[in-house]
Amino acid sequence: MSILNLYVERDSALVAVDTDARFRDGAAGPPVSKMLVLPHINAVIACRGQGQFFVLLAMVAALPSASIDQLIAEMPEKLIEAWHTWVGQHEIFRADPDAATGTEILVVGWSERSRQMHAVVFVQERGSSDFVAREVERHYCAPWDEQLAAGPLPTSPEAMAALARRQVELVRRERPKDAAGGSLVLAVLGRKSVTTMISVEDLCAR
Repeated sequence: MSILNLYVERDSALVAVDTDARFRDGAAGPPVSKMLVLPHINAVIACRGQGQFFVLLAMVAALPSASIDQLIAEMPEKLIEAWHTWVGQHEIFRADPDAATGTEILVVGWSERSRQMHAVVFVQERGSSDFVAREVERHYCAPWDEQLAAGPLPTSPEAMAALARRQVELVRRERPKDAAGGSLVLAVLGRKSVTTMISVEDLCAR
């Protein structure tokens, strides 16, 4: 199900995703982008779950939004539009819509209205086409379990990379056919800036 991490403070945010992709049979696919940067509103959209759906969502979400607040307010409608489009074309994508539910979409950026970073994750419940919005106040890390909770919060690129390596080990151990690995891509957001970088070339390397 991939890696999707966020650490957010009032004036900054750090987003992390991996690039691993898997076919339906669990075979490794080519690396993919799971993050969309919207520099005109200083925002990032990132995905954990169905990558083909995220491509469609990116096309819809890239339509004009004047601010992060407008984007977040419009995201439920954009999610519904993209999901129904994807379900209607699932045969082209060779995907099973019922098996693809459970996608998580993160939206984060600087809000001029509230004068702080605003982050919301839209979580699709298993077996449902509906997405539930959850405000993120400090951090959001997926996958997550008690063992990962024992480590430090991912407050820096180095700490984020260390967490991502442990997350990959968790996925490989519990759900070996799921996507998790490849490179670690980071987005660092400030009030007037957004920078992306490849933090780790291979999350599985020692």
